Amino acid sequence: MHPRGRPLAGPVAFQRPTAAPPSPTVGGTADRRHASGFNRWMGQRPHRRHRAPVAVTTARGRAGAERSACEKTNNRRRRNDRGGLFHSFEEPVMSPRNHARAALLCAGLLSAGAAQAELSGSITLTSDYLFRGITQTDGEPALQGGVEWAHESGFYVGTWGSSISWLSDSDPAISSQLELDGYAGFRGDFGDSGVGWDVGAVHYWYPGSYPAGFNKADTTELYAGVSWNILGAKYSYAVTDLFGIPDSDGSSHLEVDIGWEFAPGWTLGGVVGKQWVAGSAGTATYAYWSVGVGRAFDNGFDIALDFNDNDLIGPDDTITLAVTKSF
Repeated sequence: MHPRGRPLAGPVAFQRPTAAPPSPTVGGTADRRHASGFNRWMGQRPHRRHRAPVAVTTARGRAGAERSACEKTNNRRRRNDRGGLFHSFEEPVMSPRNHARAALLCAGLLSAGAAQAELSGSITLTSDYLFRGITQTDGEPALQGGVEWAHESGFYVGTWGSSISWLSDSDPAISSQLELDGYAGFRGDFGDSGVGWDVGAVHYWYPGSYPAGFNKADTTELYAGVSWNILGAKYSYAVTDLFGIPDSDGSSHLEVDIGWEFAPGWTLGGVVGKQWVAGSAGTATYAYWSVGVGRAFDNGFDIALDFNDNDLIGPDDTITLAVTKSF
């Protein structure tokens, strides 16, 4: 699954080793930008959405419909990891077991005459890229996209990218304007229990030039998630410094989400999450939440409108609008 919410005041997330990091909860625009930098996905990466497959009678048609449903499921997961609200929006209309089956169908593994694995992906234009409740683009639009390869065994591997500005906003000497994520893992379900599972690792990479003495924001996390009915939860653990914060390896993140399809193609959901930053004595730890509504169309397009907020000092509530095309 993909995944799919960094910095605080001044150079908190990208502190020079010779300077003491300022408090990450100091108010002000620069603080919010910095907070947006060190606290970003989900999680894993962006994920998919769900739309009811069109009824067909041919094996080729069935494969296409199954693939369509699977792509939406994957794209929804990716977006959740990136801060969206739709990590488990497919769950209201299918159990985690069926969700896992849909992922296999999406990979073309259960459809007649299909191959053993298949690619899926999406392209998104969003009014603001939020990761774990914090903007990565200083309130400006972002262009995003990703692809994923899934195997019938449950193994998957993928990549996802987005335009960003939080690094160059924190220091004009930093040239990075791009986030690239690579991830891999296994997903499936616990027998007939209706409980789905997902484990894996993700690496966040920010290519570009950095001033001497700055910690790069590149980060690696391990993650594990479970889902049941309309509920989902995911825990992530950083095995490196967290988005450039010195001595922050061992930081962790927990997110719980709920999603409900209240009408065909319409979803309503919410997310609550918390980011713990190791070595910060709790000063950089914060919580965030969001609620939103989404509309999925049979042509592969999806629209999502979300309200987001966090408990960092300053007015961080944000409304975002995103349009996604799955393929």
